[in-house]
Amino acid sequence: MKRIIESILILFLVSAGLPAFSQKEMHPNPAAAYVNFLGYKYEIRKGHDGAEYGICIFPDGSECNDFDFFRGLCGRQYSYCALKGCDIKTKTEDRGTYSVQYAVCSCMDSVGVVHDIPLLDFMEQHGDTLIKTNVAHPLKKQNWDRKKVNKKQ
Repeated sequence: MKRIIESILILFLVSAGLPAFSQKEMHPNPAAAYVNFLGYKYEIRKGHDGAEYGICIFPDGSECNDFDFFRGLCGRQYSYCALKGCDIKTKTEDRGTYSVQYAVCSCMDSVGVVHDIPLLDFMEQHGDTLIKTNVAHPLKKQNWDRKKVNKKQ
């Protein structure tokens, strides 16, 4: 009995020193952060099975699953890559027991060579990140007119 009380006391003391995190302090999912960073509307919806999923709503009213958009599977003309003048592709890597899908920005340099750069690396190269919450989205940062950008696509 004494050991049980000691164990509970030790557990209490150890856990008392750990910081408590609320949901607001946790990092959002990267797909939601990407949608918000770009300034598009983000909604959480419930499927028929009750599971929640995120939706990105683009300026033209079209919609896309947030993770599909983040992976470059839809809404390509609204992607960070497109806003920077590049194409976006989806890369799939086989890692043995599982595979990974992610977006790459496909950009042509001044001599005509095409470079594929993972989306998050490309964002970092341009001084942007999804981790900081106070970063303005690129349309505001570059003083771009969204209507002009969309008409080019």
